[in-house]
Amino acid sequence: MTKRRFYVTLFFALLIAYFAVGTYRNWPYKIESDGKYYYQYLVSAFFDGDLDFTNNYLTVAYEWMRLPIDHYGNHKAIHPITQHAANVFTVGPAILWSPFMAVAYGLGWLINLIIPKSIDLNPWGLYLQYGVMTAAVVYAVLALRGIEALLRQAQPNFSTAAIRVAQCLILLASPMLYYSIFEVSMSHIYDLFTLVIYLWLWLGAINTPQLPWRMAALGLCGGLQILVRTQNILIMAVLSIMLMFAWWRQARQANHPIRTLITPAGIYFATLAIAASPWPLVNLYLYANPFYVPQGEGFINLANANVLGVLFSMRNGLFSHHPALLLGLVGFGHFAWHNWHRANARLLCLALAFIFIIQTYTNSIVLDWWGGHSFGQRRLLACLPLFALGLAHGVDLVRAHSQPGFRWVLLPISVVVCGLGVLLMGVHVLWWSYDEPHNIARWMFQYSPAKIASNASKPWATYIPIANPFVIGYPVRLAGGEPYQEVVVPVRVDLQAGKTYVLDIEYATTGNAKPVIALVPKPKNLQTPRSQENGNEFPLNEALRPEANYVQKRLYFSPQVDVREGTLRLQNWSNNGVWGIQKMSLSEMLLPIPDPPPPPVPTRFLFY
Repeated sequence: MTKRRFYVTLFFALLIAYFAVGTYRNWPYKIESDGKYYYQYLVSAFFDGDLDFTNNYLTVAYEWMRLPIDHYGNHKAIHPITQHAANVFTVGPAILWSPFMAVAYGLGWLINLIIPKSIDLNPWGLYLQYGVMTAAVVYAVLALRGIEALLRQAQPNFSTAAIRVAQCLILLASPMLYYSIFEVSMSHIYDLFTLVIYLWLWLGAINTPQLPWRMAALGLCGGLQILVRTQNILIMAVLSIMLMFAWWRQARQANHPIRTLITPAGIYFATLAIAASPWPLVNLYLYANPFYVPQGEGFINLANANVLGVLFSMRNGLFSHHPALLLGLVGFGHFAWHNWHRANARLLCLALAFIFIIQTYTNSIVLDWWGGHSFGQRRLLACLPLFALGLAHGVDLVRAHSQPGFRWVLLPISVVVCGLGVLLMGVHVLWWSYDEPHNIARWMFQYSPAKIASNASKPWATYIPIANPFVIGYPVRLAGGEPYQEVVVPVRVDLQAGKTYVLDIEYATTGNAKPVIALVPKPKNLQTPRSQENGNEFPLNEALRPEANYVQKRLYFSPQVDVREGTLRLQNWSNNGVWGIQKMSLSEMLLPIPDPPPPPVPTRFLFY
């Protein structure tokens, strides 16, 4: 397969996967979690022409969105000096999305001219969500193409087969695929893309510093790196020092005056400063301080670095979740040892090693070093070029030693590893609770196969939504105390005994909240004997447990008696803590029709 055909095929495969799945928890849209706040920069700038998020945070979410637009409550965090609502996330992803927003919006506008009101151009509608976030697929493919260019700069003799195997492994056996098709509104794919392009230009700039366009492009990519994730300023500082030192050394060896480096260095640093300037300017606008840390003082703890947790924890550890990357690290060390004498290889290895050390340390000193509801160690996604280099080197060593070993052993093992990476992604999306560590091996080889086999052996059930089942205003907030707080919710529909119903509830808790739900056949204000009430009350809270972030739980129940004029009793059995309910819905579950029994066996020939 030619190079162009490979990347075209890869692009369309990722694009199909992108449209086939949703976002976080496979919810049926694309912008969720932190991504909504990255997206707010683009929405406010494109539609309002400003960066005042107050009105944008108050936008009412579509009914099919599981969380409100401002689920972190930033509309309440008004800075006392600037009077602007806070946004602790960076502006870089919005800049990289802006061409896709312009194309998608322009295309939708033209279609609406031909067929009026056929395209919803609301920035939170499905059209613009899916249209703008295709950027993740494009930048992921470009990042993989850039990684190939980096590998060929480091070692021109790398075989195409080795590079393709390495690319497939870092795509499928790392968090890269997940953040390319699921949580595409997070910053990590864009962090990887900008770093790969920067490194490619950086190596070229060391060899040809006299090209002004290369210096300007390098500074632009460096500025975008900082805008995507502010902590990347440390990486840019180290790589800039290495660049200046390499130029100075080359000038000395060639007996060129140092002043010849002033022009390229000036172009580079000027472009870098201009490209990174939105970071301090946005901080100045929002917080009246260009170098403000919006996450707060307790977010970073320099004295408590949990490096081993970042790399090996059962809670989103880099190597515990994706052990193929550990083989890449070993291969990287072997490559660096045997290619140190080559200038390009030595420089790239030093740069990648510094990047890995900086990223690992900076992510180990933050409050949530595990990355919250991350799939694997998402914040180290920009380190994938290091592992790609090591994996490609290892594959070429096997090919050089034994072609049959490469073809009949290494390739099948690589396919299995890639498949297991996709399986782990499915386990993460469908089944895992994100607020606790997991026995990864048991989930991979025991629990998930059992769940898949169980689901495959059962016919699909049908769920019929019940419109407006409850009389309630959202959100509901139940604070703990003595006595416990309670909300009584009338049920508008009659529920029949023996039928199966499904209550979907989206909620979160703080502190020691203990959520309790009970279904009562009659309202509390009716005179019902206490023994009858207790006998007919159905507790529905077995599957509920404290959740720090909004989650969706599905509760199944079958009333033993007909429920007419019933109520739901929502209670918080705790002395402290809050139970917040964002949304509830009710459906009737139609069990599949069982297969008819086989005919009885005749007792005699041709007769029953």
